[in-house]
Amino acid sequence: MKRIVLVLFISLAFCSEEKNFTFKYKYYEGQKAKYNKETLIILEIPVIGEFRMGENYSIIDEYLGEKDGFHILQKTITKVISSSVLGDRVTLDRSLGALSDIPCLLYIDSDGKIDHVEPVGEEYSYLEEEFEMKYMGMDADNSFFP
Repeated sequence: MKRIVLVLFISLAFCSEEKNFTFKYKYYEGQKAKYNKETLIILEIPVIGEFRMGENYSIIDEYLGEKDGFHILQKTITKVISSSVLGDRVTLDRSLGALSDIPCLLYIDSDGKIDHVEPVGEEYSYLEEEFEMKYMGMDADNSFFP
């Protein structure tokens, strides 16, 4: 009984304080980061069989500063390997491969959400939709709050 009272007292003593902790990424102008991302999705589709989709690539981030109330982050995807398998058919994901080694600018609002994306250089303007799908699509990350 003494142990229960002691555990209850200790837990109440440390939990009664009102402290908030926020895990927030902080960027510094000129800061660069490089990391790898790997995704594998496996689905079993009735009658058709197993569907596998995988991506493996490196990302280089560079924080360029603030402009017009947005934080600007330059991202470059490199070393892309992306494919999907349905039954015995293997196909390569050409949309992700098209983005390889082409930098783009992400305009991030104060909440960490991407407002808009634009490729670096007019010659890559045709890829703007692909960049939007990649960075603002279903697997969009919050740039400030993990």
